[in-house]
Amino acid sequence: MSVPWSNAGAATDAPVVRPGGSTIPAPTQDSPFPPIADYGFLSDCHTGALVASDGAIEWMCLPHFDSASVFAAMLDRGAGKVVFTASVLSFQGGVNVPGYTASKSGLVGLMKAFANEWAGQGINVNAIAPGYIRTDNTQPLQDDPDRSAGILARIPAGRWGTPDDLVGAIIFLSASASDYVHGAVLPVDGGWLAR
Repeated sequence: MSVPWSNAGAATDAPVVRPGGSTIPAPTQDSPFPPIADYGFLSDCHTGALVASDGAIEWMCLPHFDSASVFAAMLDRGAGKVVFTASVLSFQGGVNVPGYTASKSGLVGLMKAFANEWAGQGINVNAIAPGYIRTDNTQPLQDDPDRSAGILARIPAGRWGTPDDLVGAIIFLSASASDYVHGAVLPVDGGWLAR
């Protein structure tokens, strides 16, 4: 499974699979995004990505995605799941990244506000908080022997995460198993926050 990662430079250009198996091509810079109605029953939004509910979970990058229309459709339908991508730096200050830390901390506050407003309307709003994940965005840290060693020394799992490590948490928060989970931040960090 390929998981788009909205702020880390890795994404898939796979099409959305609609109920019944037909597909809609992924949008490109030159191709406008089709109307939301073309996607059938949309159940989940993942900060720049979409899950099409057809019994299987299919991910795609949505660079021109209008989240407001999907949220409105969820509210009209009285059902939906929203999974934001926070960060372990939503809980810590970080080093040399005050803007990133502030935005991810603010995102958690926004997620909790949406969770409070929408839980009674059948919409679950939660977040994952990835730790240090091997992506293009973290490549400079991986390439710095001192920083990488320091990061690895703090991760109880003893390794950098991969985008695939996020899949289970996203599936859980997108599935009916999480129907009573609202306003939660699920760390996917190899134990970083437990230290």
